[in-house]
Amino acid sequence: MATAWMKRRSRSGRLKVRARRCTFLVTKHDVDCYSVAPVKPGAQVIVSRYAFLCTASHDYTGPDFRLIMKAIEVGDYAWVGARAFIGPGVRIGEGAVIGATASVYHDLPEWTVVAGNPARLIRRRVKASWETGSE
Repeated sequence: MATAWMKRRSRSGRLKVRARRCTFLVTKHDVDCYSVAPVKPGAQVIVSRYAFLCTASHDYTGPDFRLIMKAIEVGDYAWVGARAFIGPGVRIGEGAVIGATASVYHDLPEWTVVAGNPARLIRRRVKASWETGSE
């Protein structure tokens, strides 16, 4: 079963996380959305198994560890790889690809491929021509 904060289930038992006319559908594999702040997915977004989208953290510089909440935005046609971590306030650009197990703490430009911890640029992608299906 999928795990999410502020979650809803459809009649079929699939997890639905709704945001601005968009829906993540998760079937048998865990995707963890700690959505204290909004998670805003674009169209045709892929979030692979065991990814963790975390919209909150704590201010470690203060004595009370104040909660910090920031939305995550995922651009159209982006792909978040398996076991990737996306931190609070991150904006993933359109067509960006995040490699498996990558940790993303900063915004990603459009049409890029990143991997590692912390995530680093691997290469740039050519914007796909969706009409022909080529890249």
